[in-house]
Amino acid sequence: MAVFGIDIGLASVRSVIGIFDHSPAANPFSLANTKKLENSMMEAGFSDIQKEGVNVTFEFASGEDYVRFCQTVIPPARAALYNETEERKEDIWRKVTQEVAKNYGTTDGTVRMNNESICLVGTKHI
Repeated sequence: MAVFGIDIGLASVRSVIGIFDHSPAANPFSLANTKKLENSMMEAGFSDIQKEGVNVTFEFASGEDYVRFCQTVIPPARAALYNETEERKEDIWRKVTQEVAKNYGTTDGTVRMNNESICLVGTKHI
């Protein structure tokens, strides 16, 4: 699962508004724990489980472009901001833009995030 680039946006929003989710519930981010994912597959009846990591690079034209991506594809980030005023939402997204550009920006202004996508395959006899 390639979730790192998405998780940063959600984590940034939560950090700025002071929400820290420590929920043990399964979600795409918790599945980055390969042991947990393998156990889930075994519980679902899969065997001969194999995993492989593949490098996936998210690249955006700018921090602003990354924020537009987050606003479009990360419903929990939008949900976390639901009760905020429009002014506060803009301030939070501006801070996310700055944080991402600072931590993942390149000399030409693009934002590049290297991620590991975890691929698992197994056999299930029916």
